[in-house]
Amino acid sequence: MPNSFWLPPDCREGDFVFFPPEERRHIKNALRMKPGDRAQVLWRNLRLEVELQPGETLKGLIISSSPIPPPPLNLDLAQSVPKGRKIEDTIKLCSQIGLRKIIPFFSLRSIPRWEKGEIERKMERWTKIAIQESTVSGFPPLEIERPQSFKELLGNLPRYNLGLFLWENGIMKLRDLVREKGNPQNVLLVVGPEGGFAPEEAEEARMIGFQVVSLGERVFRTEVAGVIASIFLMSHWGGLGG
Repeated sequence: MPNSFWLPPDCREGDFVFFPPEERRHIKNALRMKPGDRAQVLWRNLRLEVELQPGETLKGLIISSSPIPPPPLNLDLAQSVPKGRKIEDTIKLCSQIGLRKIIPFFSLRSIPRWEKGEIERKMERWTKIAIQESTVSGFPPLEIERPQSFKELLGNLPRYNLGLFLWENGIMKLRDLVREKGNPQNVLLVVGPEGGFAPEEAEEARMIGFQVVSLGERVFRTEVAGVIASIFLMSHWGGLGG
């Protein structure tokens, strides 16, 4: 399989793509690729095969182009921000599963609280991780939204066909809900912090139209719960595993 790279929209001119400095260093120093070698490039909604060209500026001639097919399920994960770098593990795994977007948010029991400058640094790092993972999955990078408040997050519900609010005390199990629903195509999955959601948060979500569901008898760590639920949903509605 050829080496895969994701390039931003402004890196293409006609039949050529131009690699940013960081990718140039990786191609030349780490991969030791040379003119004539071929690479796979993800650009917008296309998968391109390019041939590296000689010259000071590293560029690739487009040999073939094919559209990246849209997924049967657009699944976004709203993740209450956990301590430390746990959310980075969630970003890496969700990139592999095929999620479209992660929405970090702060709920009542969220422990981290960041200043504006720190948010910007974290957003930059998270986006970089998502781009790196896209070169493995072969699909466009997972989009990372700016952290939101709980109220702001709930306001996103009208954009989706189905909102799932994952709570360990939810009466309905996720597997039972999936059996009842057809493919909703556009789903928002909400996962709480280390201490779980407060009961009043779950009730507020239910009142505005979220389905409050649990994963069953087991309780998972916050950085794992969303990944497990996402795999389950993608395997039923998103074509994961064929």
